Amino acid sequence: MDLMYRIFNLVNEINAVEHRLEEIYEYTGEEAYFWEQQISYAVIGKSCFVLADRLRTLGGLLERVVDEWEWDPVERMDKRKKRAKDERAQREARP
Repeated sequence: MDLMYRIFNLVNEINAVEHRLEEIYEYTGEEAYFWEQQISYAVIGKSCFVLADRLRTLGGLLERVVDEWEWDPVERMDKRKKRAKDERAQREARP
């Protein structure tokens, strides 16, 4: 997908997530909303980092550096997404 299109489409993706989250909150409640929000925002956040990395490469800028003593936002989003998916699976498995 074209980089410029992905950047411009990011707003549409965010709006779609917001709309979906409103429906989830209205029909399933706060707990489901919370975990879906965690998953959705992690996906969007990670997409933003991928776009930023591609822009850095395209612009000839230095790569994003994560010091061993600092937290990596992409890694943190991956962990949040996994935790939220696990919680959702547990919730759906309940009778």
